[in-house]
Amino acid sequence: MGLDSLLIKPTTMQLVKSGDIIEIYKFAVEITYGRKGKIENEIDDGKNKKKVASEDSLASSARRTKRNIKRLMYSNVWRWLKADGGPYTPIPITLTFKDEVTDVAVGNMEFTKFIRRLNYEVGIIEGGKNIIESKKSELQYLAVIEFQKKSQRVHYHILFFNLPYMRNIYDRMRKIWGRGIFNVNGKHKGSFKSKSKHKGVEKILGYYCKYITDNHYDKRLFKKKKFFASRNLLKPIKIVGEAKVREIRAELPTDSLEWQKEDIPVPYLQSFSYYRYNLAKYPELEKEITNYIDPYFKIQ
Repeated sequence: MGLDSLLIKPTTMQLVKSGDIIEIYKFAVEITYGRKGKIENEIDDGKNKKKVASEDSLASSARRTKRNIKRLMYSNVWRWLKADGGPYTPIPITLTFKDEVTDVAVGNMEFTKFIRRLNYEVGIIEGGKNIIESKKSELQYLAVIEFQKKSQRVHYHILFFNLPYMRNIYDRMRKIWGRGIFNVNGKHKGSFKSKSKHKGVEKILGYYCKYITDNHYDKRLFKKKKFFASRNLLKPIKIVGEAKVREIRAELPTDSLEWQKEDIPVPYLQSFSYYRYNLAKYPELEKEITNYIDPYFKIQ
């Protein structure tokens, strides 16, 4: 039996694993996933069956984007390892223009230049690599755009997942950015310095999601990227199939259930129930579940 035939089997359950976070969806009716994990359910309007179109409202788009950011963040924080095997501390950095840069295209171009220069700097000085090797993108990050309220200048909030220790970081970053002000660890936004993983992630995640919500209602970002992610970020793992989901769920400790809501109404699925588990206190179990999922089909 081929992979495609497995993916199109109807199911009533779905699991998404993003680092320590496991989300389980239980649908009231069977759904069918296509090759890329897209729901292919149909509805009958009395005359013709039509594919259910994805919601295109701003509110729905904002929710989807926030969900993607959350999953990417949970999938990558504390997951990138140094040469000694220890995890990198995630580093939030904010970039601000000193000039009146309000055009997103101009801002994005300068942001891209900054990432390239920083990759080069880290590769040559911190990694001891030659020029050709250093030009390859290695830094893993997630960034969102914001417009400053007073000046309306373009503003970037970046979370680096594997930025190594840099001596004289402020002097060097000032030169690498070269367009204005930057701030390490954000202002009054906390940081990941303490290894309280869950609290650190939740606090900074709240700010990132706020920026995304605001951006979706900003006409300057209409049909434009609201956030940027490096190419090789670790992706959340999504599996469908009741048997596998039920097997994993049976192993989850009761006290790892963080939040749940049942019978959430959805027009084309009638309703679904949602369960969110956090395995931060169970690192060995989290590894076991990852190893268990790995041989089976994944949709990323």
